[in-house]
Amino acid sequence: MSYLPRAQEQMNGDLLLPEATKLFLHRLVRDLKDHLERTGSPEVETQGLAALETALGTCLEPLPTVREMLDLPDPEQERRGRNLLKSVHVDAVARLTAYR
Repeated sequence: MSYLPRAQEQMNGDLLLPEATKLFLHRLVRDLKDHLERTGSPEVETQGLAALETALGTCLEPLPTVREMLDLPDPEQERRGRNLLKSVHVDAVARLTAYR
């Protein structure tokens, strides 16, 4: 997983968010909004997300996915890799016991 830079406190008490962290927060807000719209969102959560989105400012398009931002592996590729390792391990054990 890659490192997300922290916000830095300014002299006036405001926070300066690095661009990578800002993009991550924009993606998080957008995904939460979509989830709340699908499930029938309570008004309080929607208002809170709108306030956070306003505080973050404008967003560059297109937003990368959370997996891309955090350098997370594709779950399908990881599952295939694990299955391959399991099959290789079983074959190797069978070969070792056959040579004895």
